[in-house]
Amino acid sequence: MRSLCLVLILLSINSVYADTLIHAGQLVDVAAGDVLSEQTIRVRGSRIVEVTPDIWRTRALTSST
Repeated sequence: MRSLCLVLILLSINSVYADTLIHAGQLVDVAAGDVLSEQTIRVRGSRIVEVTPDIWRTRALTSST
């Protein structure tokens, strides 16, 4: 029972610090006045920390070569 509680606590702590990745098919960049397609938005806590080209497609291409 004690080890189960410890595992649950450790899993919940890990999920608090995990980043959230959001796939955006189209994203409006209001500063540049552009519409970006296939972007990944990385959220840490309640802040957007990074917007990059679609990392899922990049990782898939990298692993296939």
